Amino acid sequence: MSSGDLPRTAERRLPRVAPSSTSRQPLALELEVLIAEPGEETVPPSFSNPRAGKRGKAMVSQLRIYTINPGMMSSWLTLFNEQIRPIHRKLAIPVEAAWVNAEQNEFIWVRSFDSAGVIAAREAEYFASPERQALGDLPKDHIAKMEVRVIERAPLG
Repeated sequence: MSSGDLPRTAERRLPRVAPSSTSRQPLALELEVLIAEPGEETVPPSFSNPRAGKRGKAMVSQLRIYTINPGMMSSWLTLFNEQIRPIHRKLAIPVEAAWVNAEQNEFIWVRSFDSAGVIAAREAEYFASPERQALGDLPKDHIAKMEVRVIERAPLG
């Protein structure tokens, strides 16, 4: 089967990982795989930004690195997936990807915006939303340290 015969997107659920001897909670992750034509950039349809340009491309992203308080990663992942990410989805702020660095107790994620100039307004909209206000300090209570970097896609040649 050639790459042209493959579907453009495919979802699969990764198996649960057995707890380690350090008693970390097992993590279940979902992965969406994209197959693009050479030279084509795509964003998974489930993450595409209706306010962005053609094919869901966003012009600028934030790389967000959170050090999660010890013993709170499982609770953070539940909070992020059940509360924080849906607020982002409702406000059309796409969460592009997320990772866990278990060794450093870090949660790393990327969200995108149309341009750097709209970030402050979109973040204000997020924090002013009734859903986010209802969470109060709960997200902050999970986070020991937060790093945010504005990044742009580099051309690959």
